[in-house]
Amino acid sequence: MAVVDPQGFDFFSREAPPSEAKPQCPKCSWHQPDGATSCAACGIIFAKYEAAERRRAAANAAAAADTDNNATDANVDIGAGSVASADDAPSWPSANSSAALPALALRHEATALEIAIVATRGAFSSVIGLTLMNVFPVIVMVVVAAAGGAALGMSRIGGGGMGTVALGVVAMVIAMRILAGITAGSLIMVDDVMRNGDSRGFVACFGDGFLRGGRALGVMVVSWLAIVACAMPAAAAVMTRNDKAALPLGFIGFVLVVIVGLRLSLALPAAILGQLDVVSAFQESVSLTKNNTGTVAVALLLSWIAAAVVGLCSIPFSWVPLFGLVLVVVVNSINSGILLGTLAGLWRERRAASGWTTTF
Repeated sequence: MAVVDPQGFDFFSREAPPSEAKPQCPKCSWHQPDGATSCAACGIIFAKYEAAERRRAAANAAAAADTDNNATDANVDIGAGSVASADDAPSWPSANSSAALPALALRHEATALEIAIVATRGAFSSVIGLTLMNVFPVIVMVVVAAAGGAALGMSRIGGGGMGTVALGVVAMVIAMRILAGITAGSLIMVDDVMRNGDSRGFVACFGDGFLRGGRALGVMVVSWLAIVACAMPAAAAVMTRNDKAALPLGFIGFVLVVIVGLRLSLALPAAILGQLDVVSAFQESVSLTKNNTGTVAVALLLSWIAAAVVGLCSIPFSWVPLFGLVLVVVVNSINSGILLGTLAGLWRERRAASGWTTTF
């Protein structure tokens, strides 16, 4: 796969079908609501950015003119007798220059293998940020969840009233919200690397992820409820000891879980990367996966295999004191990035192939 210049790079080497243009940040190309004065992704103020760009263009023009005048006065030859011109003048790197690491290219209508490979490479490139994202916030989440569990435990043994129960529920909700923010931030980080060759860093990605974590939490809860609903008939048969119905209902439930899971799989990147509400994210996922569930299934299967290989290769070293613990955290972060990156890649690839804008 060819490496593509990140300047104007929309994740794919082939142009998407024409689609309606939407406002976007001139620096990071993040989708912007109408009338926005600053970018919610990178934080630049548009008026100041445009003024700085005008000053940069003027400085480049002046430098080019000086270089051209010096070359003419000194009659300097370059190479085989060619005279230096304004094209040879040095210029300041702009915000849209290709100074970042090479982006990972992916074609429209890419194969499932290409998507899985790009996601795996993106996860390894983001390993430090993903590890930090999975350590520090998780510590806070565990502490909050433990406090909530302790409060609920006290209420069960008569050590507290409704106030204790409410405290436990609030703590558990906060812990789930932090987990959703971690998931969203990890998705943003891996997607940044795949599109631009580099990410904006742990703090920026986690900040964006935390702000959009509400959408992530909504998608996660609804997806979980849908899967539970598919498995409920078989579970009811098992609980009532209806052995004759348990096996066929279990098989039907398994098939439904797989189909529903695949059809709803792109709702998370649609909500986080596309900044859609939960209902619109599910609608978009169902639309994008229509007649493409096979590609989605194969890409996810390949990503699971890649994650399993990474985990298996780390087992011989996981027993080393301290180092093993660090290795487990790193491997879990990589595996999370592989799976989330695959979802991001599938979403962008399907969106672009469908002719929808992918500038954010």
